[in-house]
Amino acid sequence: IQAPIVEGEYEIITVMDFENPKLGKKEIRLITVVDPEGYVFTQLPEGKLRIAGAIVYLYWLNLETKQYELWPAKEYQQENPQITDDTGRYSFLVPPGTYYLRVEHPNYPVYQSETFVVKEGSGIHMNIELKTKFWWLKIIDWKTIVMIIFGILLLYNFYRDIIREKTLRNFKNL
Repeated sequence: IQAPIVEGEYEIITVMDFENPKLGKKEIRLITVVDPEGYVFTQLPEGKLRIAGAIVYLYWLNLETKQYELWPAKEYQQENPQITDDTGRYSFLVPPGTYYLRVEHPNYPVYQSETFVVKEGSGIHMNIELKTKFWWLKIIDWKTIVMIIFGILLLYNFYRDIIREKTLRNFKNL
């Protein structure tokens, strides 16, 4: 079964044909809203920046073992973990249960959500904010860092010139 990719409201009709013709047909109708995607982002002064390459893991509470385990997505024709694309999107359509999300990316600390309960007919589409590992990146962007490094190297070069001139003057005075 493939879930719709486009957001919207969908009617799902399941028709059951029984082997015994006396039982006839049984039809079950269900209307579901599909908002199939959550996304991973970081907050910048200019707004939200979606994060590509984040690895999103979904863990579920296994009622038999009473332990959280990686959710068996293959049983539902899905992947777990999922790697976000340029839009930062991920999507899990899951059965009812208790879950939590874990997100990893090399440039950010690991994120782990609180546990949450999914009821029948719901999916997981939480938007997850990753905080930067380096607090100073919130204040200074990469262009400013490059300018600071350039300025330091320029000052170091002037310092070396002054030392070289003093050394040459001292050498000439000998």
